[in-house]
Amino acid sequence: MALPVTIANVQFPTQNNYFGPFLSGGAFYTVLLDSGDASIIEVHKATDPTDSFAEQDSGDKPDLTNTCRSLWVYQLGTDLHIAHQETTTGRVGYSLFHMATDQWDGTFVDLLVEAPTDGPTANALGCSIAVRSDGDVIVLYAGDTDREMGNPYQRVDYGRKENGTFANVGIAVGGTGATEDWAGSVIVRGSSDRMHFFFANRSLNDGFQRTLQSDNTLESLPAAGDSSLDTNLNHPFGPGVSYDDSGTQRVRCPYSDSSDKVSYAEFDSANAPGAFTPNVDVSDNTAFAGYYCMAVDGTDEYLLYADRTDGDLYQDKNDGTDTEVLDGVAVDRISCNGYARSGQKLAYIYRDGGTIKYNEESLGAPPADEPELFELPHHYLAGFNPLHGGFST
Repeated sequence: MALPVTIANVQFPTQNNYFGPFLSGGAFYTVLLDSGDASIIEVHKATDPTDSFAEQDSGDKPDLTNTCRSLWVYQLGTDLHIAHQETTTGRVGYSLFHMATDQWDGTFVDLLVEAPTDGPTANALGCSIAVRSDGDVIVLYAGDTDREMGNPYQRVDYGRKENGTFANVGIAVGGTGATEDWAGSVIVRGSSDRMHFFFANRSLNDGFQRTLQSDNTLESLPAAGDSSLDTNLNHPFGPGVSYDDSGTQRVRCPYSDSSDKVSYAEFDSANAPGAFTPNVDVSDNTAFAGYYCMAVDGTDEYLLYADRTDGDLYQDKNDGTDTEVLDGVAVDRISCNGYARSGQKLAYIYRDGGTIKYNEESLGAPPADEPELFELPHHYLAGFNPLHGGFST
């Protein structure tokens, strides 16, 4: 079969998501929701991503207590670590899938992270996940609201799993006395097992990063990196990347700014990097707010985003001139990754007019006599974890 390939009987969560694709043992994986029941999480696998995807271990898959509003997946080795947040209650859970056996874990399926007592509003819901080298799992999510003078304010919390349970839950930002709303959860893992949290002050439209150090010390809240985020988004940050650049660990996280363009939050991984540096308006076109994703090949940074005016898909490389990847489409969701499959590929999963598809492109310029490289829809590079930084095999 030819690309793109349709992934049947699945749907995307409503907001704040990352689902690969991922490469392990020569096979390609993604994690999505059942098309008929958005409370059911499914893993789909392809031995040849140009052919077809099929669900794995359907008898043991997570069946949540409510609709899954946010879904984020992190690959570490042959395991897929999955964070999910539910719509009505704001309940946050964790599930684990083993690609080595194509089985859901016997213990960690919908393990409770937190069930907020005073849950966040639906539009504030969102989660992200990353895993340390020692196996500690960190989940960032919309947590309990705080009430000040009787008014509810949205917060961002985080949980840490050690020895089988999420016994360590803390406030990433907000808290008693703060009369501001916070939302937008993205984690990028940096060097030395640091976890870089990204979120937004929705009352002021400011963008922040805050670092959880390897000893679990939380950096003092820095100043805002950008004070003019898109006012229409609760979740302006998208999936970011971290990569080694001659001994320096670079961190990049895309976000939507006030001019309907995609910008980057940029800094080098450290215990207290402070306010991020905004690289404003990386995208050349009017971006479809919230529909973008990053991947890295070596030190080359790739951004994929949907154009708001026509739904076409564009690619930026290293803040250069953008290239139209897909024409005549209606892209309104996307997730991407990098992997080696007959050469380096940039792969992505996207929704085109209600149909979920996989596609990929070869990295590098085509010969002069070849037609335009990006004729077909492309999928994110499978096997590359943009939150971990590097291609996997």
